[in-house]
Amino acid sequence: MVGARLRWLWFALAAAALAYGLAQVSLRALANEHVNNESRVFWARQRLLQLALWRMDAALAPLVATEAARPTYHYTSFYREREPITPTFEPLAQGGVLLPSPLLTATREENESLVTLHFQIGPDGRWTSPRLPDGIERQFALRRGYVAPEELRVTLERLSALEKRYSAEQFLTVAARSPAEAALALRGADATSTGTDDYAVRNQSLQRALSQVAISNYAQSGVEPPAVTASPLLPTFQRDLRGGAPELFLVREVDVGGARFVQGLWAEWAPSRAWLLAQVRDLLGEAVFAGATADLVPTPPGGARELVGDARDALTGSLASVPCTLVLRGLVPPVIDGPTSTEVTLIVAWVVVLAAIVAFAFVLRAALELSERRGEFVSAVTHELRTPLTTFCLYSEMLADGMVRDPTAQHEYLVTLKHESSRLRRIVESVLAYARLEDGRSKARPAPIGLDELLDASRPALSRRASESGFELVITRHASDGDEAHAVEVDPQSFEQVLFNLVDNACKYAHAATDRRLLLDASIDGAHWVLDFADHGPGIPTGTEREIFQAFRRATGADDARIPGLGLGLSLARGLARQMGGELALLPGPGARFRFSLPLAHAHPAPRAEP
Repeated sequence: MVGARLRWLWFALAAAALAYGLAQVSLRALANEHVNNESRVFWARQRLLQLALWRMDAALAPLVATEAARPTYHYTSFYREREPITPTFEPLAQGGVLLPSPLLTATREENESLVTLHFQIGPDGRWTSPRLPDGIERQFALRRGYVAPEELRVTLERLSALEKRYSAEQFLTVAARSPAEAALALRGADATSTGTDDYAVRNQSLQRALSQVAISNYAQSGVEPPAVTASPLLPTFQRDLRGGAPELFLVREVDVGGARFVQGLWAEWAPSRAWLLAQVRDLLGEAVFAGATADLVPTPPGGARELVGDARDALTGSLASVPCTLVLRGLVPPVIDGPTSTEVTLIVAWVVVLAAIVAFAFVLRAALELSERRGEFVSAVTHELRTPLTTFCLYSEMLADGMVRDPTAQHEYLVTLKHESSRLRRIVESVLAYARLEDGRSKARPAPIGLDELLDASRPALSRRASESGFELVITRHASDGDEAHAVEVDPQSFEQVLFNLVDNACKYAHAATDRRLLLDASIDGAHWVLDFADHGPGIPTGTEREIFQAFRRATGADDARIPGLGLGLSLARGLARQMGGELALLPGPGARFRFSLPLAHAHPAPRAEP
């Protein structure tokens, strides 16, 4: 054992030294190639950055387009249907039917997916929300289940917070911008970045989406009254009157017969920012962004350059849908775009070296296992031969020297010598059979033979071995139609050896069993002949199910060490079973249970002649 550990230690040191040398060469080669990769890294980052901006704009586009196309009357809890009709298509009085706003009837989850609150500021400066009806409208909405009392409380708190923190003039200033001024404000935020052309394409895509959704929504909801005009919905970040963190709003100005309203929605920036970053988490996790931190911030008036200055380890890109900028800081230059020629060469070198190390490790392991098995073989054979040889020497000397004169005692001594000679013969035959099996030199001569004929030929030897230890072999055959036409192509001696080893093991290890029957059940299962063998002994110790089929491995119970044997019985039995194309497997207890299966032969035995 010490010699094996020393060999493994030298092998580990040699492998480590070889790996260390190759690692040094690899590091130097990769360092020399670093300069050539910088340009590829830069453009790979730009590509992924623009893809991230595209994805975030695409995620926001449905919300922006839907809200931009929303009719103005949706911002009241209930509105009058302009041309109501009955189910019989009879017209009703104009304005005689009230309908709940979709913003009122929407579920809380639908209404608050990204939007914290829809609100409207009237000409008198009063703040309202379609989710917060007043008076009889509130009672009706509660009775109909459009909203719950808890939702009303939350909406009231949010609306009160907005009214206290913001002024109507802030939103009127934004809503009064012309479309050209709004586009210029958004585009100016990205004017200093390298993605200006890409920004223009994304902005055009967003505008097409706005137009298409607007047409669809207006077609479904009817047209605005002629006296109502609305400006485009504009995104803006606004700080509250106390100078707190900016929040995201989408607002527009609505003119109703000369009365100016501000309609819009509040999207809390913290959850909206987290949601947008989640849309591109996989892109930002690419190798080219290794070690970088990503943030989405409102774009300052001076553009994205104000956010990073002249930092070389940062990238910025602005969204086309809302005035915010994606900022990546702490960029490091990793290797990108697959392996280079240098990396391929290093990979091949590493594969060859590791394959050589693994192959040498297998060779070393095989050599050490062979040495260990030789030692186990010598130890097992020496231990098993010592007892019968000692008996032979002692009894033969006593008989030869005339020390035993009683004829009865002489007969007993001769019987003992006979048993010990049989034991020596079985030991030698087992060793030779295992050696032939290991070397692939088999004397087996397989031939088709009937099932009953094969079992009857093996039964005397098996019953005799069982009776020697006080056991009874009980063979049960489960007959089925056509059994007499079935055959297996095996070597009869190998077949008998497999069953004999099972019976012999049962006689040794189940010697204390109260039930002295050894059960052998033969049956046909599909295309296989199955023989299940079982005893009533203590069974196989837990944890040794795999070891029992290894050569020179024996059971580890407290009383098993005194049981004679080389530990070759089950290993030899399984090897012979597989040599015949079958299998020997351990089955769960009670007792020791094994299944020996053989494939049925295609050829049928010749029919017997009629008497």
